[in-house]
Formats: sequence, C-alpha cells, structure tokens
Amino acid sequence: MEVCITQALGGAASDSHTSLISKSQVPTLFGQSSDRTQLVGMVLLSGSDFSAGFDLTVRIIKEFRLNPVLIFTHCSRELAKLGRFSEISTLIQRLVQEELVDDDGVDEIVGASLLVIADSHNQVNHAGAYGFITQVTIRKIVPRFSIL
Repeated sequence: MEVCITQALGGAASDSHTSLISKSQVPTLFGQSSDRTQLVGMVLLSGSDFSAGFDLTVRIIKEFRLNPVLIFTHCSRELAKLGRFSEISTLIQRLVQEELVDDDGVDEIVGASLLVIADSHNQVNHAGAYGFITQVTIRKIVPRFSIL
C-alpha cells in the first residue's frame, strides 16, 4: 500500500495545483482525521490518471475504514477550486456506479461543489462551471439529486 501511495503522489509536493498541505507538516494515515482526509485527497487529485487515483483512494478508504463522504466532499471542493469540473462529474458518476456513498452523501458532495462554484467570483472556467451546473440540474450526473 505504501508503495502505491508513494507512486501515486510522485511529484505532488512540487505540483502547484496541490495546495492541500503545509510545508511544515506532511499528513499520514496514522495521524488525525484531517491529516488522513488530506492525504487521501492528495492521492486522488495528484495522480496523472484519474481512474487509477480513484481506485487507490477507494482502496485506502476501505482498508483504513475512513469516511468516504467526508473525503470525496473535500476532493470535490478542491476540484471545483481548480476548475476541473469534468473530473467532478466523473467522480460523482463513479461513486454512484460503485455505490460507495448513499443518496445523502452524493447530495452533500454535489452541494459542496456547487457552493465552491457559487463563492468563486473570479472563476476562470465559466463554461466548465456552467456545464457542470447544467448537468446537475437536468440530472445527467445524479438522477436523484434535488437542488430544492
């Protein structure tokens, strides 16, 4: 498991898009809950292949009995901040397909992404955000999601 995580993170510490940790503290799976959430989020977000990162993330969540809703909500917020809306859609679709979270969890993850988009006044990728919101509202991503 340690080798898989190390390979997945690769150059994550030097990646400008990965601002999840401070320079003075590296999160571990044996630390506090927030450390574990950050580390698993880094695994998902820093991989070159989203599918491989997702698979490893799910494996870590199951092995260490972590809260998938908390972790994927954190990841969806970070993806929204980075403007990676297609990956949020993929994440949600995979969560629904593999039944990793219940309906309330999916609602929480989608809602967290939408809040980040709404709070982002200087959104670079307006078209991507609009596309994501449109997919959610016409229920292409999550058929049972209700904005009301």
